[in-house]
Amino acid sequence: MNNENINIPEEDLNEVLEDIEQMLKPQCEFKASDTLKDEVLARARQEVKPQRKVKIWPWVAAACAVGFLMLWLTPPEKTQKDEALHAYLVSTYLAKHQRAVYNQMDARESFEDIERRLRIEGAQLKEEFKMSNQIN
Repeated sequence: MNNENINIPEEDLNEVLEDIEQMLKPQCEFKASDTLKDEVLARARQEVKPQRKVKIWPWVAAACAVGFLMLWLTPPEKTQKDEALHAYLVSTYLAKHQRAVYNQMDARESFEDIERRLRIEGAQLKEEFKMSNQIN
């Protein structure tokens, strides 16, 4: 017998195993040991064992890779608190910026000075907003 696996449908498997056992029974005075008989039957069952036609592990590996890519490529979730902070900072910054530009144009303050002052005010507003949210 060669080392290739034999494909037998599951419904015929019991009949094939019974035929193998019948063939292994001594037909004459020859006495085989029980261990030899058990080894031969175990080997026959192993060779006749039905094989899965489609391998599963490549599909599992592909699903894991796709899941990892989905997690890695998904952008972080924005919360309502982040959006509220952004809207508050933008509206306050724009309002103060417009007022400051109109007020400072008469004093002939340079654009760089106005921008620096507004950035400092924006940082202060951000801190005030954070403090007010911590109190609530």
